[in-house]
Amino acid sequence: MPEAPPPRHAVPDPVLARLPAGTDVWRAHHERFQDCLFNRIPRDSQFTDGRFSGMLPDPFGYCYIGLSPATALMERHVRSVPYSDTGYRAIGRAGLEGGMLSRYSLTHDLDVVSLCTEAELAAVCQDEWLLRAEGHDHAKTRRWGQWIRQHTPRAQGLLWPAKREVGGYAVVLFEDRCPNPPLRLVGSPLRVLGNEDGVNEFLAPYRVVIPLAPARTRLSRGDGPGTIRA
Repeated sequence: MPEAPPPRHAVPDPVLARLPAGTDVWRAHHERFQDCLFNRIPRDSQFTDGRFSGMLPDPFGYCYIGLSPATALMERHVRSVPYSDTGYRAIGRAGLEGGMLSRYSLTHDLDVVSLCTEAELAAVCQDEWLLRAEGHDHAKTRRWGQWIRQHTPRAQGLLWPAKREVGGYAVVLFEDRCPNPPLRLVGSPLRVLGNEDGVNEFLAPYRVVIPLAPARTRLSRGDGPGTIRA
């Protein structure tokens, strides 16, 4: 199925799952989008990633969330990070500048198309390729996402097994079909850099680490050469 477009004459039978109000979800994002839950900029139809983002001719606002903090972090920051010779994956600090992890609670029940089993994928005429395709194929997966959305007017998003956290689940929400707001912020957002110990706790089971910043030194007036202060 990878190279095939959605079938022109098929009538899919998507399976809907309900995410209950009060469910905790997590979002990994840049600080400049803290007050903007949905991305309303449609993705390029050919050259950008985003598995199920909005794009023309259906440029809906979209929001990616994880059902666990680890899923949100892994899906955003651990996409192509290899293991080192020590057996760990280290995320470069430069790519984490401005990174935030926010916890939310669903304000309403949300109905989403479930793509979590082979039978549920078959219900929309697809297979595991839809969930495993790399970024260069995301223009194709977005087209499939639009086709599924078109045939499921009740759907307020899609739910699928996370690619980079096997056993976890990712969700994309459709702004135009969700209540306003669909999510309520719980507590204070966690800044990734500056809270490395806390974030590393989420990532530890996956042998992923954020290296700590090197200690800064400062010389005081009167210190001679070679003086080191923490």
